[in-house]
Amino acid sequence: LIQVIDWFSAQGGRRLNISGGEPTLYPDLCDIIMYAKEKDVRCGITSNGQLIDKEFAKKLAYSRLKRIYISLDSVDPIIHDRIVCKKGAWERTVNSIKYLSDYVPNRIKQISINHVLTKINYSSLPEMLTFASKLGVKYVKILPYVATEEEKNNGEFELTASDIDNINNSIVQKCHEVCEKTGLQTNFNASAIYLNKKANSLFAKINSEQLKDPCFRPFYSFDVSVN
Repeated sequence: LIQVIDWFSAQGGRRLNISGGEPTLYPDLCDIIMYAKEKDVRCGITSNGQLIDKEFAKKLAYSRLKRIYISLDSVDPIIHDRIVCKKGAWERTVNSIKYLSDYVPNRIKQISINHVLTKINYSSLPEMLTFASKLGVKYVKILPYVATEEEKNNGEFELTASDIDNINNSIVQKCHEVCEKTGLQTNFNASAIYLNKKANSLFAKINSEQLKDPCFRPFYSFDVSVN
């Protein structure tokens, strides 16, 4: 990983996001973030927040971490825990956001939320955005759910045509209203524009091959997995 950062910096790279897997499992994560800063690379991470307690939040903040994406898939603890298959996950994730918020903006520039849209959580997306704003989050990245073949047969999380119609006809407008009221930002417009060009409907006819293609980050940014 050190060699990758060296190479990235030498190529003029200035923004790096470490994901996984789960990067907070990596014992030298804070050292990696500090090393990246020494190389003039602004570092962020994507995490489920499960291991970020008060002490770890402070370590991350003082390691010069700039941005962190925390995965939160519902305002409802039961639904979130069901999606991630881990009881008690919602509480730990929300607490991690609260702990990290103590260091915004003096240490950490921004806390954002990654939110995967599924059959069982899309209807509460406006409430989810309101909740994120109350947590002090400024940006929510909404991601389409990609089902495995086994999950497609189960159908528990994958959006149906009817679900997509409901999103387009009702949920989108409600989300815009929440964002206007709270100042929260999302990628909802960017996603809709891109996917409408591809399939003429939000998240419709999207498959795993198409999802390998879209990337809204500039060319000088890339992800590094810790495993």
